[in-house]
Amino acid sequence: MHTNTPITPEPTSQTLPRMHSGRFLKVMSKPSVTVATITQHVRLP
Repeated sequence: MHTNTPITPEPTSQTLPRMHSGRFLKVMSKPSVTVATITQHVRLP
């Protein structure tokens, strides 16, 4: 089933939550990082 699609959406969707969970943990430990991460994720126009 993963022969036609070179980039499977399953691993990508799993890597996103994993990275987010790690960042969230760091954010919880460092409140100053929250602003930096939020600004980077939100990217105001």
